[in-house]
Amino acid sequence: MLTVQIQYSAQARQAAGISQESITLAAAAVVLDLLRAISEARPALRPILWNAEGQPQSSTLLFVNDVQVRAEASPPLRSGDVLTILPPIAGG
Repeated sequence: MLTVQIQYSAQARQAAGISQESITLAAAAVVLDLLRAISEARPALRPILWNAEGQPQSSTLLFVNDVQVRAEASPPLRSGDVLTILPPIAGG
């Protein structure tokens, strides 16, 4: 088992209703697994995390320990990693 800290920014924070939390996953998890777990725990985040085809939302930026990653191509997560979810910021 591994525990990952999640930090929600902008609209993700509003949808989640919190700014951060910890999630425990199986030992061999990647970011895609973590996004699925987040979606199950917080359904309001699904439109921010997934597109209409069920693929990771390409406009939402994901960072593991301050390094930008793609959900479908991330290295395995380690206990203590921090995932930051940053949706696009609209307006101007």
